[in-house]
Amino acid sequence: GFMEKETVSLPIPLTFWDSGNPSNVFNVTVSAPNGGTDEYADNNSASSSFVKPDVHSGGFYLQTNTNLAGWENSYTIKDDQGNIVMSRSGMASSTQYNDTINLPDGCYVLDFLDSDDDGMNFFANSDGNGSVKMLWIPPASPWVKNFNSKFGSFIKYHFVIDNTVGVKTYDKYQVIEVFPNPSSAIFNLSITGFDNETVNVGIYNIVGEVLLTEAATSVNGLIKTSFDLSEQLDGIYFVRVFGEGSYTVKKIIKN
Repeated sequence: GFMEKETVSLPIPLTFWDSGNPSNVFNVTVSAPNGGTDEYADNNSASSSFVKPDVHSGGFYLQTNTNLAGWENSYTIKDDQGNIVMSRSGMASSTQYNDTINLPDGCYVLDFLDSDDDGMNFFANSDGNGSVKMLWIPPASPWVKNFNSKFGSFIKYHFVIDNTVGVKTYDKYQVIEVFPNPSSAIFNLSITGFDNETVNVGIYNIVGEVLLTEAATSVNGLIKTSFDLSEQLDGIYFVRVFGEGSYTVKKIIKN
């Protein structure tokens, strides 16, 4: 029909951001609408410019130095499905927070908020100065991203984690099965895909802090173990398994 619209979602691999159009222009062309003849071909093509997100590999963390109004600040990091994978709120004033960003390869967005709409550095108040940075885990230096502290109400930062060129790479063929999930206490893990090697199995909270860890050896490609999270707060946690040259990750929920 005339002036009909349709939304189409296209899958974009991580390699798109490394080897896409160097002019940063996305071009799209349609043809044979509904399998028929196009009655007006002049509107079959469209172009849109875009800004490539930064691509990071290796270990880094989000460092927040609050000013005298730390309670005004909070942040979330969401994956490409809109799931919150890291967050922090209720920050104290004049305090430094170092939250390790230890996430699987993928696309993410950081939303850092200020509830009073005056950022962490504003001339017309007495809140003092603060800062937000992404920094490499030592000994790497200096910083991944240094954000302008005069950001008003929010910072929105899109980024990609791609460790395919690093020592540890994410392997989709290595699988963690967790049962029950959610659970109020015991999580049983069945891990496959690691070929008769000793791996490190860890439980991390949503800000990247390691809570429990153990070394386990696969037998015929299978690892079975369990963790007790009864003393931890309800919420989202991650199981991460690091092998000799790769790792895999699974989200779990404690309730």
